[in-house]
Amino acid sequence: MSEQTDRQPPISRWLSALLVLGLCLVFFIQVKDILTPFIVGALIAYLGDPLVDRLESRGLSRTGSVTLVFALLISLLTVIVAVVAPILIQQLSELAAAIPDAYRWLSEEAVPWLQLRLNLSPVSLPNIDWQTSLSEHWQSVGQMTGGVVQRVTTSSLALIATLLNLALIPVVAFYLMRDWDIMMAGLLRLVPRAWAGTVADSVSEAHGVLEAFLRGQLVVMAAQALMYSFG
Repeated sequence: MSEQTDRQPPISRWLSALLVLGLCLVFFIQVKDILTPFIVGALIAYLGDPLVDRLESRGLSRTGSVTLVFALLISLLTVIVAVVAPILIQQLSELAAAIPDAYRWLSEEAVPWLQLRLNLSPVSLPNIDWQTSLSEHWQSVGQMTGGVVQRVTTSSLALIATLLNLALIPVVAFYLMRDWDIMMAGLLRLVPRAWAGTVADSVSEAHGVLEAFLRGQLVVMAAQALMYSFG
């Protein structure tokens, strides 16, 4: 039987692989509505696994390490929301207050200067009541947001599904993070021995590139947060 498998034509192997890939794609399309908590949970588990491994190497149990990492993530998220939300509201207010002055400078100074330098035909920008315009836009945004919230809350099934998805994310992330190393080792055992080395090297290389990218992004975000915090 093994000799027949080894002598299987390459085209048959490719067709078999495409068939399996197609079946997997159909499966994911059918269950796409319930995949979001698992995808987000897997991402959180992937990001938290290195820190869990470090804590575990220092003598802490795997479950204790995951619990500590979760506590750190929740604390960090709470601090970010508490710090960023007031700053964001203040900056939006300052932006709304600066728009009329910027528009006035554009119409009274920038446009005439460009017309004079480039010999352009006179163009006058329309006068806009920015206070009324911004107020109308904020009202329309509020109405749209209220409509979305109302549609979600009036449908009890949609509301329950949304709440369940949100509640599933930390549960899925916790158990995936706890059993991450076991699952990765199990997946690697499913790979044929002839390809195991190549697959392991490719996954390790991809992990290294992604890890370097994420570290760089975190450093950039931390630097920007410090600059914006100190003005």
